[in-house]
Amino acid sequence: MTSLFLFGKVKTTDAKAKELSRVAEKLITRVKKNDDMNAIRALKEVIFTEESSRKALEYARKTSKTSGFTRATKVGFRDGDSACLIQIDLINEDK
Repeated sequence: MTSLFLFGKVKTTDAKAKELSRVAEKLITRVKKNDDMNAIRALKEVIFTEESSRKALEYARKTSKTSGFTRATKVGFRDGDSACLIQIDLINEDK
C-alpha cells in the first residue's frame, strides 16, 4: 500500500493485487468522506512512510471521483513460477 501511493503504481501477483485494490478503494473513500483526524489515523495504520501518506491525502483531496480510484492491468507472467503479474495504477484525472 505504501508503494502504491508513493510511486502511483505497483506490480504484484493476482491475489495480492485484488486485495490491494480492495483496501485502497476503501481507504481513499474513507479519507474523502471524513477529513478529520480519524481518517488520517486510519491512513497511517496502513501506510508506513510520511511521504506516501502525504501523497495519499493529496490524491484523496484533489480527485473528484467517488469510486474507481485504481486500475488493474495484466502484465504477463513471472519467470520461475509463472505466476500471473498484475499492475495496479492510481487513476489520475489529468485532461
